[in-house]
Amino acid sequence: MANTVSGQEKKHAMGLRNSIILSETNFELSYQYYLNETSRLEFGLGTAVYALHTTGVYQKVRSVSAITSGLKIYGGVGIIAGFHGSKTGFGAVAQAGLEYNFRFPFQISLDYRPKVFFPDNYYSDDFCVSIRYKF
Repeated sequence: MANTVSGQEKKHAMGLRNSIILSETNFELSYQYYLNETSRLEFGLGTAVYALHTTGVYQKVRSVSAITSGLKIYGGVGIIAGFHGSKTGFGAVAQAGLEYNFRFPFQISLDYRPKVFFPDNYYSDDFCVSIRYKF
């Protein structure tokens, strides 16, 4: 099958990522592309406080199916670019999370993502919940 990483795993996932902390609103359209069973790229286009941004994160993924089938942890680093206030800039992000992949083609995840945005050295972080359709 063309859209699987290995036997059953889908190669693409797309959905929504939304902050769960009321002090910062963050909403993002999220797309994941699996490079192999343990690596993927995640791309996002979203908004945050006074900002419009796009992100790209390289993630390492590990199954923790010894706890329950479909459970995975992931972490990675990447870049962010966009507008913060009246400034255009770029920055760096890190991301770590826990996801559950259902037997039907959906996943839900909880992650933490700190980021720093230049040129004004703006720092932000958020906890987000995501839901994605896998295909």
